Amino acid sequence: MLAIERKLMVIKNELPKTGLVLNLGSAGGNNYQFFPTNPDLKVISLDLDYRPQGLFIQGDALCLPFKAGLFDYAVVLDVLEHIPDDHSAIKEISRVLKENGKLYITTPCSEFDFKMVKLPTKRSSETIFKEWGHVRVGYSINEMNQLVTGDFQILKMERFGATWACIGYQMYYYWRWYRFWKFSPIRWFMRFFIYMDKLYCKGKGTMFFVLAEKKAL
Repeated sequence: MLAIERKLMVIKNELPKTGLVLNLGSAGGNNYQFFPTNPDLKVISLDLDYRPQGLFIQGDALCLPFKAGLFDYAVVLDVLEHIPDDHSAIKEISRVLKENGKLYITTPCSEFDFKMVKLPTKRSSETIFKEWGHVRVGYSINEMNQLVTGDFQILKMERFGATWACIGYQMYYYWRWYRFWKFSPIRWFMRFFIYMDKLYCKGKGTMFFVLAEKKAL
């Protein structure tokens, strides 16, 4: 819930409102709440393992079952860190996008250039990443640039989820793991930490948001 809330606050006003969208790596359908309700917006979801709500196709990011130049937008939220051959996935996304089509990415950042407060937990970060199916911890800024700029021009790159959000995130999992609180953390509680990050840790964080445009042929 907190991870979704973090992304909503960063990208909810950035995502397309009309056109044909490829929702790549849609998992259990949680990211449907990111898209506005609009009859002019059509979202086709694709995932290797899950069957979410809406129009869904089971498929592989390395071999998308769509013709070239079909989509206006591709939305890839917390997906690239699960794909070993991420460069091939980006090229395949580029293939199915129209010229000047837009690509939206969120993925972890591996650069910890901010104060990281770690609370004691039952499991290590490495164990959690493995359980989540991550094949890499994240990307550095240079790695993200190299991954995307071969086929796309980056229009916007920002980071989110720094010191305060990490504290809030860990406290949320304390509640889940240890049941310290008698109530579930509610939205205003989680938003407090995110707003503190925006005030005191601007430009830093454990997550990337990238908006890129397909280069003209």
